[in-house]
Amino acid sequence: MDTFLRYGEGRNEVKLIEGNLREVRDCFTSIDRVVDQYLAINRWSGQKALVTNDANGIGALLAIILAMEGAEVLFMHHEEPFMAFEVAYRIQESGGRLIVSEGDWNDPDNADRLTEVISQFWGHVDIVVNAVPRGSYLLM
Repeated sequence: MDTFLRYGEGRNEVKLIEGNLREVRDCFTSIDRVVDQYLAINRWSGQKALVTNDANGIGALLAIILAMEGAEVLFMHHEEPFMAFEVAYRIQESGGRLIVSEGDWNDPDNADRLTEVISQFWGHVDIVVNAVPRGSYLLM
């Protein structure tokens, strides 16, 4: 028997209880298997996704999820190189494919540049996730 902490049902209640750590590990192993099976579905396999990002990172999260589910992702960010690097790292770790593009979505010239990037690498886009802040625009 191993001793470990458990968060109780009561408000901010932490209990020290005796339990079998192997059971806990087995539970997480089962959860990992379910997650792996879910991700193996690859529901977006072969799809091309254009994802714009906002300062809150909603676009970044969606880019990672789409890539984990099989989509190729073009991730467009604006002056957020660290977030773009993190997205690229996580997608690469999951075996996904990613193109990163920096651009100001308030600049209409970026629409032309983005169209060129899409034409050069993919030819078309299947999914568009526009997570730019309200009041901004992206010409498609």
